[in-house]
Amino acid sequence: MSVCLTFNVLASGDSQRWQIKAVTAISFPGLELLADGKLKPGLPFNYRTIIDCMENQLNADFVWQQFPTARLVHVAVQHHVDVIFPMGYTPERSKLLQPSDYLVQEQDYWAYFAHQPDWQNKQLNIAVKQSSPQAEWLAQQGYQSIHQVYDYKQLLPLLLAGRVDAISIPGAVAAEYQKGAIEGLALSGYYQREAGFYLNPSFAAEHLPLFNQAVRQCRHFAVLDLPG
Repeated sequence: MSVCLTFNVLASGDSQRWQIKAVTAISFPGLELLADGKLKPGLPFNYRTIIDCMENQLNADFVWQQFPTARLVHVAVQHHVDVIFPMGYTPERSKLLQPSDYLVQEQDYWAYFAHQPDWQNKQLNIAVKQSSPQAEWLAQQGYQSIHQVYDYKQLLPLLLAGRVDAISIPGAVAAEYQKGAIEGLALSGYYQREAGFYLNPSFAAEHLPLFNQAVRQCRHFAVLDLPG
């Protein structure tokens, strides 16, 4: 699952409120930005409710941008932003950025038609979102024919056209497919990971305890209705 934070103090009467620069991955399900830089309410997975809760806990305002997944870690490491959300935790990402306490237990899924492929066959043609945790996992497992795309919306058409044997997707995308009731599409969970916020190291050094406290207070709003 991706957003990014830089804290500037704004005076508001006798109180001080942080302004947070936030970034999320383009086309991630359940996340849509309004013109005022806020998340659109009423979308799946309660992301707007989670951020509203975080704003209340931190006495802060989030102002959002969107970037391709491949740029998210880079802009955080370069300190252009401070926090990425929502994002699945991986060993490679965690070498560069500090994960917060987890917000949700995420599940990765295979999606395929007809007979289930032999997942032990490393020559399977599998499509996946570029720079995603799923792409990282496939490479680590030694799959040889990984077709990476720029946008989650490009994955299903590849599968429908028979150009790949399967696609690898996060739980939020799998839930969208399930709701779409796509005839003949099978979904199979294969890997569980924690997900939440990634903080750049300098931000984490100063704010991690406070930020984690807010995450724990807001965790109960994080609901992923994942396929069984």
